[in-house]
Amino acid sequence: MDRGIRERECYELTGISRSYRWRLEQEGRFPRRRRTGLRCHYWLLSELMEWLKDPEAFATGASQRAS
Repeated sequence: MDRGIRERECYELTGISRSYRWRLEQEGRFPRRRRTGLRCHYWLLSELMEWLKDPEAFATGASQRAS
């Protein structure tokens, strides 16, 4: 079963600041956040682990999905 990762844990796993992750997300180079409320969001652990294995491959896959 997959679980949601909140902001602090996402930073601990990736070492990437919130603003830089947001920019990567907008470019399709980082997993998209999911919302649980107006100001509450999370990432799926499985998607973060996939990104951590190979960030460049994730970016390539995202650009191919957008085409």
